[in-house]
Amino acid sequence: MERFRVYAVDFEGSLATGILEYGLVGIDSMNGIFSAESAFCKNRGRISDAEFAQHHISEERVARCEDFINVVPKFVELRRGGFFCAHNAAFENSLLNSYCPVVLKAYGGGASDSSSWGPWLDTCVLYKKYFKKVLRGKIHSSKRKITVDIGAADTEGGSDNEDNIPQLSFPDDASYIYRSQALPSVGLQTLINGCGLTEVLNNLGERFCPPDRRHWHAALYDALACALLFLNFIRSEAGCGKTLPQLLHESASNAVSEALRQPTLFH
Repeated sequence: MERFRVYAVDFEGSLATGILEYGLVGIDSMNGIFSAESAFCKNRGRISDAEFAQHHISEERVARCEDFINVVPKFVELRRGGFFCAHNAAFENSLLNSYCPVVLKAYGGGASDSSSWGPWLDTCVLYKKYFKKVLRGKIHSSKRKITVDIGAADTEGGSDNEDNIPQLSFPDDASYIYRSQALPSVGLQTLINGCGLTEVLNNLGERFCPPDRRHWHAALYDALACALLFLNFIRSEAGCGKTLPQLLHESASNAVSEALRQPTLFH
């Protein structure tokens, strides 16, 4: 398997409110999850009742937080060194563009640097693309045990798990449990449940997420879910052996149609 590092990203907020919370999870294709962080950000507009009902972030909670614009340089540096992964990347891309549409050049990048946040790895597109093949019996579940290393990691290499923290394991049958029936959607929760990863996600949530943010539509919890889906995919027969350029290409194939499916930019 090719070794590479990417970052799973999830935002809570909208174009109207700005980014209210971000979740960022480091993924090593061979060693698994090596970092996880999140923070609240000051709102730029009124948080509607409908949005609050989704993510449970109030204006009072973020009133004294820093604006996400102050975090943009961190995301730029990560993008300079690699790529981002998201579940329905059109949403995250739109929010990032609302803060800084010309990415690397805006922060002093050279003429050869990319000027966009993409291309993205998109777990929503990857799983949707392969479901028809799964239902036709063309892809079968991998029986290999898969581990997620949640130990301490250095900044250059993979995680060495120096704290001797037990590794979390995917179920043996984690890849495409729904081989014989259609899933109602390719939403994060549906896919996590369908791939048998709920317990793994909850264990990661207890380790990394604040007690009141261990639920869906909390940025770090959702980013961890995205990371698990990506790791599950690249270790399944559908994704095993695919290079990073291949995964990026397949993620981008339906990006435009995915964006058109989102009438409102918050989830």
